[in-house]
Amino acid sequence: MTKYARRLARLHDFATDLGFVAGACAITAMAAIYCYEMIVRYHFGAATKWGNETIAHLQLVVVFTLLPHVTRIGTHISVDLVHQLRARWSPIIRLYVNIVGCGACTFMAWASYGENLRQFERFIETQGNFPIPKWWVSVWITYGFASAALYFLRAAVTGRRAKPVLGFIPGGTGQL
Repeated sequence: MTKYARRLARLHDFATDLGFVAGACAITAMAAIYCYEMIVRYHFGAATKWGNETIAHLQLVVVFTLLPHVTRIGTHISVDLVHQLRARWSPIIRLYVNIVGCGACTFMAWASYGENLRQFERFIETQGNFPIPKWWVSVWITYGFASAALYFLRAAVTGRRAKPVLGFIPGGTGQL
């Protein structure tokens, strides 16, 4: 890998680490909002109008900010077929799985990006008590799939999983 490619890969890893932190903060915010909602609803009899909508939006943020991280360290849902096959076929199957994963995630990112543009151009908003531009929420889908596609591509090219840059982010072994 060239020096320029290593720098881009490190920048990608750093962005994924920031996404991990954002996902962790979003989970914390979801828990706090849920607790607040329960207290004001059952102790004061005054439910919020924004609580459930905010939690729903944050759930999407959590999933798609953490998707690149779990793809990077190889802890996403997978079939253990590769490890059960004979050793000489494993590298070929791993390469195939990474290429297919990259293709699937690239297609989903492309489709989601097209939808983001449509939502932005037509000023489409979410439905609910406090409508917001829909692309504010759906852009996380595009980010998550595009970043996961890059990790599949990197694994296919290098034969290794990437590791987190920030020391406090949990990571995998770096092996496929």
